[in-house]
Amino acid sequence: MLSLLIQNGADIKAVSNQGFTAKRYAELSNAKEALQIIEVALGN
Repeated sequence: MLSLLIQNGADIKAVSNQGFTAKRYAELSNAKEALQIIEVALGN
């Protein structure tokens, strides 16, 4: 699902009201697969 959202233009650099990005939420949740997808999309 995350890959589909990114492919369709989701802003993965967006910041929540709490100041976190999707990458930070993935880190905090220990969502390793999501973190890997986000890092690839960001070019890291």
